[in-house]
Amino acid sequence: MSQEKTSVNARRWTTSWTWLRNTHRTPGVMLVVALVICLGSSLLASGVTSGWGAVKVDNLRVETQSGHLLAAQLLVPESASAQEPAPAIVATHGWSDNAELQESFFIEYARRGFVVIAIDMYSHGDSEVVGSQAFWDEDNGANGTYDAVKYLATLPYVDTRRIGVTGHSNGAWSCNVAVLMDNEAETPLISAVFLVNNDAIYTAAESVNSPDAGYTDLYRFGKYLDATDTDYTNVYGDRDVGVVASQHDFLFHRTVQEDGTLTSPVDFIEQPVAQSFLYFGQDPTGREPRASNTMYTESVDGEHAIRAIYNPDLVHTQGFISTSVVASGVEFFEAALNPPHPLPGDNQVWPWKVLLSTLGVIGLLLFFTSFILVMLRTRLFGVLRTNEEVLPLPATKVGKRWLWGGLIAAGVFGALSYPVAWVLGIALRPGFIAQERSWTLGLWALANGLFVLLLLWRYYRKHGKANGPDLRKSGVLLDRTKWGKTILLGLLAPTAVYAIVFVTSYLFNVDYHTWILFSFRTFNADKLATMAIIFPLMLFFYIINSIAVNVFNNISIGRRPWVNTLIVTVFNPLGPVLFFLVTYGYFYTTGLMPFDQLGWGISTMGGWLISVVAVLTVAAFLSRVIYRHTRNPYIHAIAFSAMITVMTCSNALTVQT
Repeated sequence: MSQEKTSVNARRWTTSWTWLRNTHRTPGVMLVVALVICLGSSLLASGVTSGWGAVKVDNLRVETQSGHLLAAQLLVPESASAQEPAPAIVATHGWSDNAELQESFFIEYARRGFVVIAIDMYSHGDSEVVGSQAFWDEDNGANGTYDAVKYLATLPYVDTRRIGVTGHSNGAWSCNVAVLMDNEAETPLISAVFLVNNDAIYTAAESVNSPDAGYTDLYRFGKYLDATDTDYTNVYGDRDVGVVASQHDFLFHRTVQEDGTLTSPVDFIEQPVAQSFLYFGQDPTGREPRASNTMYTESVDGEHAIRAIYNPDLVHTQGFISTSVVASGVEFFEAALNPPHPLPGDNQVWPWKVLLSTLGVIGLLLFFTSFILVMLRTRLFGVLRTNEEVLPLPATKVGKRWLWGGLIAAGVFGALSYPVAWVLGIALRPGFIAQERSWTLGLWALANGLFVLLLLWRYYRKHGKANGPDLRKSGVLLDRTKWGKTILLGLLAPTAVYAIVFVTSYLFNVDYHTWILFSFRTFNADKLATMAIIFPLMLFFYIINSIAVNVFNNISIGRRPWVNTLIVTVFNPLGPVLFFLVTYGYFYTTGLMPFDQLGWGISTMGGWLISVVAVLTVAAFLSRVIYRHTRNPYIHAIAFSAMITVMTCSNALTVQT
């Protein structure tokens, strides 16, 4: 190769490397990359769900026999037909979740030839909202689960002799209610039941005790089994039943002993109720103990029946993202319902869907940031852009003490105030607010915003006024001529994000979620009223949070500016992290939750904070990125709080007001 050609190639490689290195500095390129990620991940995720065309996937909103509108995703394998009807499964999600979170199960079941309908329970997702005390009323078809069973039975390509139900947490309990309703039907339809992270019905005391007792009496969320109740029963009859009892499930698989203490879920398989279940409702006293992860079979009413308890080393919220639980479900339903295309339980493709969906979430967040940065280069919003480098405040001993002390104090307050906000939020929720979860998180955000505002005021009075930031130069006291465009840009960004969500949902039948950390999905207009109430609470918090992160806490630490960014990013979710460390550290040590004795399902409150850890981490980082280009703490605060409000309210249980 000639020296001239070598030189040309070297220049090309240098130019390419320079372009790649500077890409992150070009908002337009970032915006295009984000759109490609969103569209590409959606297309590929849709392919994984549909088995690249082998499974037909439809979004439904049907009026059921209960008279309510039920939203669902129906997956029909190409092998299912009227000539060769296939077995079918209803997949039901947990409390304040949506059908999408059952994707690990419904993708794998459909691959094996099952017709699957994954539902939004009533008052969840896109399904109709029913009364707050009517979730388990007989007229509501087991909150949609039994209605879905009856809907499947009308499809010509479904074998009505092979219909199963499965659900996680609250969805599993709706499966139990569906079984009891099915027991009263002239022609029972449910042949198999797979309960994930919730208990089966073990004793007669848990059943309906009188003809007029309603199914609401079965609902024991936050209550525990009584070990002294030995009136064992088999409400499942000749159905095949499997239970996933995770070893670290802080909500279920625990029994109250004679001295009033609770057993640990680690020991559940040894409890009499578990052994009675494996002995098909018989008293296990004097019998050889049966083991977990084993299918036991007996003849019940002349039919071959299965009982199994799976005991994975997981916590409650891992039940629907665990390959081992999915494998157990696959093996159970293959044994129970005999699908046309059985595959080994460990042959799973759903993790690819999760990976692609997570990539889509990253794409949306990248789009959110780059959209704002691109708009700053337009004539309309150019006035909001700063050309001055945003440098951290000079470090002083007093300033550093305020930084570390403030970060720790805010985290401790966040951890201590959360259970108070949770209890007050539920107990004092006004009737016109339709979502407990969103209202509680909004109240907690308001309390934390007020506390941090007090800290900032004290810091400014004691130290910052003389040694800290200039409130006008830092943007805290924003030029009033910029407020209109600040608000407009702050509202345009989340609007653009959700435009992508709606368009890709229409084109590819997908949403954007990664476990329960982030979940961007479409929503119905009935959520708008709640969003309008929660938004000001979130907005107040994120304004104070943005001012703290970008102005008062931007103090020089180390030799590089990114060190401070790393610190505030890590410490921003300290409150919920401390709450988890204390409550779940106590649980892992003792097998008990600190709030067990209070009842009311209070042990569930920690689950609502899992997504908050991720949200607060991302909020701090993106806030700092946008502030560096604007010296304006309000643009990100408005945009991010609006986006998170929509995400929170579109993924929460809604009740009638």
